[in-house]
Amino acid sequence: MRIWILLCLMLVSCVGIVYRRGEVVEEKINRDVYIDIDFRVSEREKIERVVREWDNAIGGMRIEVVGNYRGDGIGEIVRRRGIIIKKIGAEHYLVDDTGGRALAFTDAINGSVIYIIRGRVSEDILEPVIRHEMGHIMGVEHQDDGLMYYRFNLFDYQCIDEKTIDSVVRVWKLDKRGMSYCVR
Repeated sequence: MRIWILLCLMLVSCVGIVYRRGEVVEEKINRDVYIDIDFRVSEREKIERVVREWDNAIGGMRIEVVGNYRGDGIGEIVRRRGIIIKKIGAEHYLVDDTGGRALAFTDAINGSVIYIIRGRVSEDILEPVIRHEMGHIMGVEHQDDGLMYYRFNLFDYQCIDEKTIDSVVRVWKLDKRGMSYCVR
């Protein structure tokens, strides 16, 4: 046990193992979340709430806000499978509006960075937009309805649905028992 704790401290981000009387009960995948310092306190609280929702929904994973993102060290965070939630301007070179006017996007399906486009996501819709983008970070592609529908839909984006959880279970090879999701 002491060797494992030391190894975890050395690696910064690792797979957590839960023990009971000397036997391994479960393995948890850690996804540390860093929030851009450009978000206001009220926006940060909304982001943290959504991160907690995802952490509660997925039983075999730990998703937790661990710090602020100040614009540096992106490579190290990505290497450790951390998640960065970053605010960028509409003029940023990564913003591609050819398929419509994007509100937000990720670096990749099962990636590490959520980009929120400044001026396009009001505080009123920040939580549902983050909830949807976290689905992409968790490996879920667009679906024909529900949270992962490709067009913003305030009603469908209000909770993490079973279809989204089923996709996360497949991607991460998790046990669905103990997962939480909404039923519509």
